[in-house]
Amino acid sequence: MSNSQCYINTNSKHSPSFVYKYRDAENSKHIEAFRENYVYLASPDTFEDKQDCKYKEYIPKTCYDFYLYHLQEYNKFYFSYNRKNHTSYAKDWANKHFIKMQNDPIGFDKVWEELNEERIQKIGVLSLSGSPRNEKCWEKHGAMHSGFCIEYDQNKLFETIKGASSWVNYVNELPVYDGRYDDLKGEYNKKYFTKLKEYAWENEFRIIKSNPRGFQRNIYLTKDCVKAIYLGKNMKDSNREEIIKIVKEQYNDNVLIY
Repeated sequence: MSNSQCYINTNSKHSPSFVYKYRDAENSKHIEAFRENYVYLASPDTFEDKQDCKYKEYIPKTCYDFYLYHLQEYNKFYFSYNRKNHTSYAKDWANKHFIKMQNDPIGFDKVWEELNEERIQKIGVLSLSGSPRNEKCWEKHGAMHSGFCIEYDQNKLFETIKGASSWVNYVNELPVYDGRYDDLKGEYNKKYFTKLKEYAWENEFRIIKSNPRGFQRNIYLTKDCVKAIYLGKNMKDSNREEIIKIVKEQYNDNVLIY
């Protein structure tokens, strides 16, 4: 997933033409990111919602469970292998993991948990909104209307980041990821694109990027990714002047200011 762009449509909403990032004009990092034209792919560990991306998972219990788990894994990521190769590798890994679990069930569960935690550490998330007129987003992420909101062209943004993207689904209870049966779309939906309904006000569209070798969380964009800036109604005059100056010096007249 780290080397390709993938829109994973996990619900009935279409991919948006524009997406929005609310910023705090008093936050020097937010100003720097705007001036230097980069976005930051955050670690789930920094989220206010401590359950976000910390998915529930069915842990295999039998040798056949492990076989199905590894067979699905090979089907997702090893496209160049034929069915015979998939089956052979799945059987080998299933036997190895089942023996480990039988010999040390407590230790195995701990290792499984640590592997999942390690995967989360190598995930970067860019959280965006579907509207520049989300009142709660202005209050919480736009510093009570004293900040600003950046409008991005979604196609150009995603072409640059090259991640998996989707609207977030909001549910009463978080689903359980089952590696035996969930395909790639189901996996990303359950792991990264589902949140509890209490966060539905965010109307979030997010980009997920995963890299097992680690990656730079600051992603620099081309200037044509930014289409408009919305200034908060309570923004200080000094901050307003600074944002307008950055637009004129860094982005020229192609970026509209509202």
